[in-house]
Amino acid sequence: MLEAGALRYLVAIADAGSVSIAAERSFVTQPAISRRIAQLERQLGLKLFRRTPNGMVPTPAGERLIGMARDVLTRLDRAESVMRALADQRRDFVIACPVTSGDFYVAPYMAAGGAVSGIMSAPPDEAFTLLAHGADLALSTFAPPAHLRSRRIVGIPIHCHALPDPGAEAPPTVELEEVVRRPFVLPGHASAITHGVRRAAEADGIRLDLAQIADNGHLAQARAAGGHAAALVIEEPAFGLEERVLLHNGEPIVVDLFAAWEADHYAEAAIAELVEDFAGFAVARVGPRNAELFGGLSSGG
Repeated sequence: MLEAGALRYLVAIADAGSVSIAAERSFVTQPAISRRIAQLERQLGLKLFRRTPNGMVPTPAGERLIGMARDVLTRLDRAESVMRALADQRRDFVIACPVTSGDFYVAPYMAAGGAVSGIMSAPPDEAFTLLAHGADLALSTFAPPAHLRSRRIVGIPIHCHALPDPGAEAPPTVELEEVVRRPFVLPGHASAITHGVRRAAEADGIRLDLAQIADNGHLAQARAAGGHAAALVIEEPAFGLEERVLLHNGEPIVVDLFAAWEADHYAEAAIAELVEDFAGFAVARVGPRNAELFGGLSSGG
């Protein structure tokens, strides 16, 4: 039977590329970690590493086992955490979400006493996959798979951020058709913001020839500030940029934030309660910013 300790040493060597470094990080001696890997290789009848001038390199069999070991160890660690929480009668959950959602919603919710113990960062199109790798709840601007329990949390208006025009007071809103006449920056091909802007533009035959793509919303703002363009994002303004709500035919272009979790989770009822509480927090957090910009624009979930 495979032992968790041997699997941890296997992953440690793969990550370090060196037995000595792996031993140091694992707080054991080099001979001890070498013996465990040798025992594992004898048990399996397979070589798991090759020693090269550049360090320890996994064999094809080692690569296969390392991937499975990471999954097993993640589940073991999560199981231990869950059991501790049950023993202590705590209900603290791990949320997988994009960096922006973590910074603007989840971290403030934690600070306000929300039952969240950690954040796992992931791109919007990958957040839900982390439910199989230790996350209890996932947030994304992409619609959840049908097999998961889910809830729309909040609608977040897209904003246009640009450098202020000296001597002129900018109105609180701007139409998409006006924005795209000059260079503008979108936050990544996989972004729900980019998809939403493109859907709105295509519906009315608006061309997006001047669009530039950044890796994320923060970098989109940086490029906008440095290149005198506009950034279409949901983050709060940075780099001295001024924000306006982005409209299309007089209506805000909204990105939905969804929550999803596994129906058979051991604490499904508690997660559902957390989601309801978190939704109220998110709506309250979005509301004041957009009320000021757009005369009470609704962002309810």
